[in-house]
Amino acid sequence: IINNMRIQILTPGQIVSSAIGQGMNNFTPVQLANYVATLGSGGTRYKVSIVDKVTSPTGEVIKEYKPEVVDKLDIPEDYLQAIKDGMYKVNTSPSNGTAYKSFNNFPIKVGGKTGTADFSTDEQYVIQGRLAYGNYISMAPLDNPQI
Repeated sequence: IINNMRIQILTPGQIVSSAIGQGMNNFTPVQLANYVATLGSGGTRYKVSIVDKVTSPTGEVIKEYKPEVVDKLDIPEDYLQAIKDGMYKVNTSPSNGTAYKSFNNFPIKVGGKTGTADFSTDEQYVIQGRLAYGNYISMAPLDNPQI
């Protein structure tokens, strides 16, 4: 199976499909959050951390964790802006926005990406006894992401 996935990813068709999240991809929610945070920060990728500080019951800071830069994408600003524009349209385009019904009147500007984790064969739906999972990842406010 690993060899087949490598072969599929190396074909021109799979390279094009993988650019929009199609194909044999496996991502955790944390990996998705890290990729969107990297886009939101202008291309700076930070080490994933879920704790920013530890405090005592009285509020004294016992330990503080500073953000650690892991990598910086070498990507033109206009490319990042095009990605953010596309993520905004996911939420605001009545004709193509896959999250339009949820975010079309949202009070802040949000960029998002929808996805579907499904099975490679119809038989797997029967074996697993469930349909595909839908997922959504976002950043907000889009002009200066904080979440």
